Amino acid sequence: MEWLQELGSALVSIFIQPLVYWIFFLLLISSYFRIKRNRATLGVKIYPKFYEIFYTGSISVVAFLVLSLLSIGLGITFTYTFSLIIAFFTILFTLFGRFSLLSAAYTWSLTFLILFFLPYVELPFLDDAVVEGLLSINLAAVVGLIGLLLIAESIIMFRMREDETLPEQVKSSRGKWVGQHRLKKLAFIPFIGLIPTGNIEPFASWWPVLDIQGESFGLMVFPFIIGFEHLVKSQLPIIAAKILARRVLLLGLLTIVLGVVGYFLPIVTLIAVIIVILGREFTSIQFKMQDKVHKPIFQPDQSGVRVLAVLRNSAGRDLGIIPGEKIIKVNGLQIQSGEEFYYAVQQNGAYCKLEILDLNGEIRFAQRALYEGENYKLGILFVGDKSRKSKKVHRKNTNEEKSETSS
Repeated sequence: MEWLQELGSALVSIFIQPLVYWIFFLLLISSYFRIKRNRATLGVKIYPKFYEIFYTGSISVVAFLVLSLLSIGLGITFTYTFSLIIAFFTILFTLFGRFSLLSAAYTWSLTFLILFFLPYVELPFLDDAVVEGLLSINLAAVVGLIGLLLIAESIIMFRMREDETLPEQVKSSRGKWVGQHRLKKLAFIPFIGLIPTGNIEPFASWWPVLDIQGESFGLMVFPFIIGFEHLVKSQLPIIAAKILARRVLLLGLLTIVLGVVGYFLPIVTLIAVIIVILGREFTSIQFKMQDKVHKPIFQPDQSGVRVLAVLRNSAGRDLGIIPGEKIIKVNGLQIQSGEEFYYAVQQNGAYCKLEILDLNGEIRFAQRALYEGENYKLGILFVGDKSRKSKKVHRKNTNEEKSETSS
């Protein structure tokens, strides 16, 4: 009965966490600027609001169960002040407008550094009970949780689909339009943890394993968010996501190992956190530099047109076309631009057959009947193709055809 009471109180406590409300605000702002940028450079809204958090639900649920079972099973205690410190760094880093700073490698690691050096500084404005609660948190457990959150981050990268990366179009240093994709995700990762006060009594002589500061415990939901953001120009976004995922996964596994060692040798926990911060930052910088030295993959091509994005619920999506593929022929006609693609589609208003070079470098064919009212370019966006301008041309051509018919 005590466990059920504490669990009910924990679920209610989530509504007093400031981070819960900040997540909604953050997604709203991010969606607004993404849609605004797409309409300015591509002339159309590609994905709906809050798309940055789409398809992360399953990872959040698994992470919730794993973290909750570990924290309760090992008797790892936290405090409300601990969650407030992480919430502070999370909100602070969102002000820089980069989801990459929301990685646990930064928010949790900085919180760890405060806990580690807290015994060596005097903070008269903090209540003694608050300080004592923070000092009771097991630092090795914090390092282990950082590693688990990094693994969750890597899994989200591994699972990214072709339609989850966010396409953009920008002008290069030479003044030409080139395409790029932004790997940008945000995930809500809550877990139920123990707080050193409540109605739960230790149920076995070995429990809690990692922390024996309290005589009774309570439950509390700790809501956190993790995120990442990387820009990709010189390679296919899904391949880039998997490269980054492997590097973050290795960093997460190394962090867990160091956390276990740090339980027996506390100084190792500090070394682990330093490695986490430097390792995650090195991963981002190295990826950025490698991407910068190569040619953009999304740019005009003489052998066909590279697909930058495909609108949702469009004919292009039904044809199975994904970003990064190259359309070589339409209805038997060789094409080299979005205008030529549109012209070739109009040669047969009822049916369309495409010859496509897929991501494996192999030719495949796709065909489909066309229906009235569908997007005039099948919902496919190309580099250098501004849909707003093209729509004006389309309307102009349509009006001319009507005039010729009337005459």
